[in-house]
Amino acid sequence: MMKVAIYPLVIVIALLFLNGCKTEITKKEIVPEELSVYVSTGKNVVVLPVVVRAEPKPGFLMDESPTIDGETYGEALIKSLQKSSLFSSVNTHEIADFSISAEIIGQRIIGSVSNVSLFLVRYELINTHSEETIWSENIFSHHALSAQDVFMGAERQADIIEGASRDNISQLIDKLGVVLKSYVTPMPSSKSTVAPKTTKSLPVMIEKKVIDDARYPHKLTGNEIKAHFKRYKHFTFENVPKKFTLKIVSYNNIERVCEECGIRVGVGFMKIKVPQDLACFYWDNVSYPQSTCFEVIQIKGNNYNLVTPNNGKSYLYKAIR
Repeated sequence: MMKVAIYPLVIVIALLFLNGCKTEITKKEIVPEELSVYVSTGKNVVVLPVVVRAEPKPGFLMDESPTIDGETYGEALIKSLQKSSLFSSVNTHEIADFSISAEIIGQRIIGSVSNVSLFLVRYELINTHSEETIWSENIFSHHALSAQDVFMGAERQADIIEGASRDNISQLIDKLGVVLKSYVTPMPSSKSTVAPKTTKSLPVMIEKKVIDDARYPHKLTGNEIKAHFKRYKHFTFENVPKKFTLKIVSYNNIERVCEECGIRVGVGFMKIKVPQDLACFYWDNVSYPQSTCFEVIQIKGNNYNLVTPNNGKSYLYKAIR
């Protein structure tokens, strides 16, 4: 009878040994050591906050596998883009020529003692001047450890996820190099043999910059307003009497957060009048900002201005993500 009672305990200990404790994944571990290097486009890019879809909870007696959070992955993206030299600068908050968004759709280890992980990320590259999506794609990557590493416990799980994420970022850099080939020419690197450096595309870049600078300020049409609020969901209003942030919660429902106001959180809805080229905001429980319709003026890049047609009252804001 004693021997029979011991068997379940042995099984539990074995499961805990195989899974171990959760290991933290850091930015340093997911930045690829080798990346293709390019001649800079002369453009800058902003990396938007990374969105991470929630993973299913583990089963009974199974520890939660390590996963990469949005902040860690975003920092690794910034570091990798800097290493690639594709852009003259990479940041998370300044006005830029391009924006890159990333959504981690799935990061999963197959089975409890598997040495294979799957990693899927949705990327989108946007020209912030024209607000056009230049490129978007789901990039899938996987990583496998050697047979002897299968029983490394939590460290094994972290190594697998890190390997898959490094491969995903490497694929991203290579695809961006192709997408931006009208601006850049690859330089030789340890990863691949590419064409020699050239300045053939520079006249096109200079001409495009003059065109971009000449088109501001630009009043958005009704369809452009629809596209604007479909692409961006978070906005900051700082050069106003009372600073606040605006968020499109779902569909046309909106939320305003103002730390300096009597009512901190305001809720309401938004309506876009396409024929009139207007964006209308209606608040249920607050009077600031006012409930009315606005023209949307693009100052430059991600900087905009809401202007009332009747009295010219305006609210300057920045589209964040």
